[in-house]
Amino acid sequence: FTAHTLEEFDAHCAAGLAATEPYIVVAKTDGILQPGIKRKHSDGREDKYIFVRHVEKIEGITIMGPSEHN
Repeated sequence: FTAHTLEEFDAHCAAGLAATEPYIVVAKTDGILQPGIKRKHSDGREDKYIFVRHVEKIEGITIMGPSEHN
């Protein structure tokens, strides 16, 4: 689903949290940064690992296991 307004985004987030199947929301923004907000320095791959490790920690489960280097 694509949200073009804050109201649509709120509605889709509520629907996604209540859904029993995967639910993806794409938020269309104007791409203009507010003053004082810096761009992030991580990429999508790094973000994935950070998110997975966070879920593993708060849920007490293993999703990916240790890396091969550890």
